[in-house]
Amino acid sequence: MPDETNKGMHGQVIRYAMSSFARHMLSLLTSFVRAKLLAPELYGIWVLVKTFPAYGSHLHLGTQAAMYYRLPKHIADGEQQEVEAIEATSLWGTIAFNLVFCVAIVVSVLTFDFGSELEIGLLLACPVILLTAYYEHINNRFKAMRLFDRLAVSHYLFALFCLPATALLAWLYGLAGVLVALILTFVATLAYLLRGHRAWWPRSGFDRGVFVQLIRMGFPIVILSVMSVFMMTSDRFLIVSFLGASDLGLYGLAVIVVQTVLKIPGVSREVIEPETMAQAHSHHEVSYFERFYGRPLLYIAFFVPVLIGGAAFTLEPVLLLALPEYAGVLPSAQILLFGAYFLALTLPSRGVIVAAGKQTRLALYMLFPLVLGLGLSAAVLAAGFGIEGVAFAKGVTFAAFYLAINLLIVRSFPHFGGVVLKYIAITTLLFVYMLLLAYACSAVGHDWHFVYRSLARTTLFMVGVVPSVLLALRLGWISLPRRTPAPSVA
Repeated sequence: MPDETNKGMHGQVIRYAMSSFARHMLSLLTSFVRAKLLAPELYGIWVLVKTFPAYGSHLHLGTQAAMYYRLPKHIADGEQQEVEAIEATSLWGTIAFNLVFCVAIVVSVLTFDFGSELEIGLLLACPVILLTAYYEHINNRFKAMRLFDRLAVSHYLFALFCLPATALLAWLYGLAGVLVALILTFVATLAYLLRGHRAWWPRSGFDRGVFVQLIRMGFPIVILSVMSVFMMTSDRFLIVSFLGASDLGLYGLAVIVVQTVLKIPGVSREVIEPETMAQAHSHHEVSYFERFYGRPLLYIAFFVPVLIGGAAFTLEPVLLLALPEYAGVLPSAQILLFGAYFLALTLPSRGVIVAAGKQTRLALYMLFPLVLGLGLSAAVLAAGFGIEGVAFAKGVTFAAFYLAINLLIVRSFPHFGGVVLKYIAITTLLFVYMLLLAYACSAVGHDWHFVYRSLARTTLFMVGVVPSVLLALRLGWISLPRRTPAPSVA
């Protein structure tokens, strides 16, 4: 019976992961629809406005993360009173902090002149912030209750509802329509999630003692996510200040392309991290380190260039055919894509550090690349290098983050120092090779039709990646998956 239960849960998790990936792909299409219907300036305002819900989603101070980890045990033990206290306290605290955030936004809009479009966007962002906070609370609660099938359906519903709603309302009402479409999407998805379920709001009240316990447990977990969000979004305010909303719209589209590419290696992190945490007691052993850090790192290092090069060289015809008004984003998107190579390399490293309980220290190590990135972005903007300069600064930030996270690994596990340095050398040499290969491919077909030029460059880049993969296979750094033969039946 336990085996059947585990198989059923395994199937639910797989369906949930597939729905999450499908939602992300449909969200990419929705982003292109937004960009097409809003044009660069309004799309830039949208990029700026959507930053605030991203910040608001972390104002729970870790209580949501703690709830996610604590509820399963209390549910399994039948401790309903503790379950209700944790659910109620985390929700009350989350909504309270987000309400204060929304009040601050409204006061700012009433006090300062941001322009009519941005002011409307910020005011409509307030219900989005509150709905996002509640939606994520429900998601965390359902995950703790192992209701993955219902969450999987909600992912499809969210994406399939948001796409046509955005297309219609953006066409009719512009930026306001985009935000209203998002509000309606949240309402529709929450209505499905809570249909036939118990009360939509917990009956228990706020418990200060429980709240402090949740923060103590969850804050070290969420601080790493907060720093990552700042690293990805802080340059938006610099761009809009130096260059204006139109350039921010172009840069925002480049970021979406990068996030889509990184989603694929990100899936591997979602698969590996649960096992990384389960085996955390062995984090000082060589086998553990190789399995959860070394091997995943090398797989990402040798296969992500295929995604980066493919996206970089196929983006030109996509922009010229579907979004010609955004064609100017191509150079910055390509620079950002190649810089994101280092961000992809941090995925397995973060898992090992969190498993060892070093996430708070990692947040401190992230301060250097964050400050470096902001300073460099401001410098290149002041020097007149535009969003291409910001994309370069972001790439330097990602590289600094990769080095910082590996420095923490070396200091936390000194006996692995030589191995880490070897991996840094391999990945750096591979990055240099990838850049040289991309430079050589970009010299092909300047006078050709852009479709043929893109096809030729993409093909040459893929062919050029093959020798590095073959070398890695030859040296035993990576291996191709082998089909396990079915057991014979006597």
